[in-house]
Amino acid sequence: MEDKKAKPHIQYIFIDESGDLGKDGSKYFIISAIAVFDCLPIQRIIKKTRQRLLNKKLKEKAEIKANDSNDKTKKYVLKSVV
Repeated sequence: MEDKKAKPHIQYIFIDESGDLGKDGSKYFIISAIAVFDCLPIQRIIKKTRQRLLNKKLKEKAEIKANDSNDKTKKYVLKSVV
């Protein structure tokens, strides 16, 4: 018998890494992940970030890098995800 109150299954997992594992790599290597049932809210956060907070040069990049972003942009994304 199927439980009608069962929580939905995780549909998307976003994974990112930071650091370098090479010979002269970084002191730290970090892997982070966020699991969500619906990816639309995450997509909207990124879209709004691109539209409102990034300069023209960064808007055209395929990936938003925290290293290239100012504190305001980093805080906006982190607060929006939580």
